[in-house]
Amino acid sequence: MADQESGYAGAVQHLWYGHQNAPNSSDYEHAWKAIKAVAACDGDLSEPERLYLVGKMSAIATPPDVIEKVLAFDEGSSAVTALLDGIQVPAEYRVGVGTWVVYEALSVAMADGELADGEAEAVKAAAERMGVNAGTVDALTYQVRQEASLRERRIELLNSSIQGDFRFEHE
Repeated sequence: MADQESGYAGAVQHLWYGHQNAPNSSDYEHAWKAIKAVAACDGDLSEPERLYLVGKMSAIATPPDVIEKVLAFDEGSSAVTALLDGIQVPAEYRVGVGTWVVYEALSVAMADGELADGEAEAVKAAAERMGVNAGTVDALTYQVRQEASLRERRIELLNSSIQGDFRFEHE
């Protein structure tokens, strides 16, 4: 990532994914656009899905210009598989990148509490295009559901001590 120190990007990747390899901007862009398109395959990119998408792109240090391009992207304008074809990684890394795309696509698609049939089909198509097997997709689906449950419990616990409708002054 040319616009960020490599140590910073590597540390962020290590925190979230256990490695220190950061995608280049083009690969980030194609992947996040495909992820956004998957989440909209139920006919709508819901507000919780949009918010999760922005939050996760920000949390993993996606370059700001890529975030802007992804948000401006019309998720219905390109096929998910065509977007994935824009990811330029060596063949031996394609399944690993595909597994990441499937995980993030499931996370964004389920941010509104459900995985609609269209979203599930798009995830399967993305997995197939990237060489990710069905067992991995099933395991990731289970994992994403567990993470959503844990996130809800964490938020409930963190907010349990707040009295009233506290907001920071800038909100």
